[in-house]
Amino acid sequence: MAAVSPAFLTYAENKEVFELLEGMLKSVVLERPSDPLSHLLEYLQKKPVFRIILHGAPLSGKSSVAYFLAQKTGAVNLDTSALLAEAMANKELKDKLEPILAAGTPVPDSLLTSLVLQRLQQPDCTEKGWILHGFPNTRRQSLALQTAGMLPTHFLHLEAPDATLAERLEGRCVDSKTGAIYHSTFHPPPAGATVTKPPHDSEDKFRTQLQDYHRNAPGMNECYGKTARRLNMDQPLDDACSAAWNFICTKRQTNAPYIPRVLLLGPAAAGKTTQARILLARYNAVHISVDVLVRQAIAKKSPLGKKIEAQGAQGADDAQLVELVLERVSSPDCNANGWVLDGFPTTRAQAEMLLAAKVEPNSVIVLDVADETLIERACLRRIDPETGRGYHLLYAPPSDADVQDRLEQRAEDREDVVAARIAGYRQQCDDVLELFPNAQHVNGDQDIMTVFEELESFMVRPLQPRLE
Repeated sequence: MAAVSPAFLTYAENKEVFELLEGMLKSVVLERPSDPLSHLLEYLQKKPVFRIILHGAPLSGKSSVAYFLAQKTGAVNLDTSALLAEAMANKELKDKLEPILAAGTPVPDSLLTSLVLQRLQQPDCTEKGWILHGFPNTRRQSLALQTAGMLPTHFLHLEAPDATLAERLEGRCVDSKTGAIYHSTFHPPPAGATVTKPPHDSEDKFRTQLQDYHRNAPGMNECYGKTARRLNMDQPLDDACSAAWNFICTKRQTNAPYIPRVLLLGPAAAGKTTQARILLARYNAVHISVDVLVRQAIAKKSPLGKKIEAQGAQGADDAQLVELVLERVSSPDCNANGWVLDGFPTTRAQAEMLLAAKVEPNSVIVLDVADETLIERACLRRIDPETGRGYHLLYAPPSDADVQDRLEQRAEDREDVVAARIAGYRQQCDDVLELFPNAQHVNGDQDIMTVFEELESFMVRPLQPRLE
């Protein structure tokens, strides 16, 4: 298997190549065009638009949030009441709908779904996008939309306690001219507006709608997966709308393959190697230790290893260390499974050489631990000279007295050496991190698995950029 350049992996991630291919494939599968090539060319030329479904209990604020989002996005604001009113202008549809509406029975799913699909396929919706509320209300209706290839980019589930919703029933009013909905207490109408109580509001109707909502909500949420977000509507409307807009503007996680490329930084004894080993077990990523790379190069008698060995106590310089790292991250296992670079780079020069070679991490995690804790961790470490097993006199002492008696302290764990290494890290840290502005800091002075869970959260769900 040929090695893939790390530069390509970075390029594919930065340019969203996988997301582009996923979108193209999804478009072909859903629309099944007679001429796929022409369809894909048209797809690539289209401007992305928002397709938003708002779902929630009666009086949860769907109309208000829809109006706000329509103003912000320019998308077409659609609700089932308006769709049914439009349909009544068609004689054939009017003949079907009038007896249903007169009897107060629900419009059949097949008819309602057909009306919605026809409206969503109109030019204004395809060009501007759409915001749909009042439909779908059941899992069956949701699946009917999906089967027809009508998938939303966002699904917002508006939630509020039943008691709050019941309270909103009292005081609800509608502007007779604009149709805008207000509440005398929570969302008062503007001065001079002519408002009336909605003619169809009743407590019995509200209770029935609320029961229907609770029965169908779990199935609805299952249908939309990653596109869904719960929105707390038991808060001021401005705050709820702001939260909705933030969700709409945040780039979503995709199905693009995630190959970890992690820089795990921190001072000596911060726990970098421990966390790297957990990552190795969880993701099968390659743990890269520069010290190990140097020892391997010398042991293999490679040309670079011979140079480093000839330099004696001086050790490898920055360029040689970076060369070893570049060779390792370009190997097939790193390209396939990703890598965790343990405690490197340690200087700005090393970081600049890595970036110049297009080795760009997708996560930079810094373990923060106080100096006193670091010295305690390092200076109490011991090693069994017979087995090579490591111990810690405070956190992981040996249970056997004979082992306890023969433990030795490594030279690198002496307090003066540890203090010097910590000071060196503190001196270089800020310069290195200037090149990685998205680095995330994790408190390393916690339980090992707590540290890992926080660290992993930045990898699996990195902070997503906002859409322009």
